[in-house]
Amino acid sequence: MKKFVNRTSNKLFIHMQKHPEKFFSFVLNGIKAIRLDRFLSEELRSEGVSREKIKTAIRNGSCMVEKEICLDVDRKVLPGENISLCLQASPSQVMPEQGDLDILYEGMPGQVLMTVLLFVYLALIWLMEYITGVEI
Repeated sequence: MKKFVNRTSNKLFIHMQKHPEKFFSFVLNGIKAIRLDRFLSEELRSEGVSREKIKTAIRNGSCMVEKEICLDVDRKVLPGENISLCLQASPSQVMPEQGDLDILYEGMPGQVLMTVLLFVYLALIWLMEYITGVEI
């Protein structure tokens, strides 16, 4: 699931996607310039995003300043500049549960073995026909 959070309007847009990502968009309000990584870490503190994860995302090309990709973590961001950041979502942890499993389908005993043997038999016949040139 792809999430886009626009900090200026506090709207959340969700799009389905194979690899989850979070998109953030900011505008620097203030009177002085600030380092890009510091600004983003302060803005994303409530999201639980570490400064190192932000630096990694910037170095990987997942950050744009004024619609241009920015790879420089210590770039000074000026007031009024638009900043966008795309973060890969953390993989969820799957925990085992105690309990019984319902078996929905169980093949006949030996069914897989018979299928494999039939396949090998037909492959050998084809190989013998191919090598000898005689149909069997």
